[in-house]
Formats: sequence, structure tokens, C-alpha cells
Amino acid sequence: MKPLDLDRPNKDSWIMRHIIDAIHDKPAKIYDFSTGYEAQVVLEAIRKGENKLVDLRPEYN
Repeated sequence: MKPLDLDRPNKDSWIMRHIIDAIHDKPAKIYDFSTGYEAQVVLEAIRKGENKLVDLRPEYN
């Protein structure tokens, strides 16, 4: 483990800032597995869509 200076942003500090804010009941963007899955379903539909309509309903049943 190493200290993380949140006053000097780097590529990972935004994640820790949101975690700390959530712990202190402040507004924070925390994404769970369900949110990640839903994003992946849309990305896969776009990737496989070939410029046609893709029905996402089966993915959510």
C-alpha cells in the first residue's frame, strides 16, 4: 500500500475521491456490477449491430 495524495490528481485519484465521498454520505458516482453489466450489454449490441436495430429485451429477462 502507498499513500494517495488526493490534492494532486492522478489517473486513479478520482475513484478514491468518490469512495471517500460516499463513505461520508456526500454525492458520489459509484458503479456496481449491475451498472457495468448494463453498459456492457449496450456496447456488445453496438459492436454486433451492424447498423441495424438490436432488441436488448432478451438480455434483461
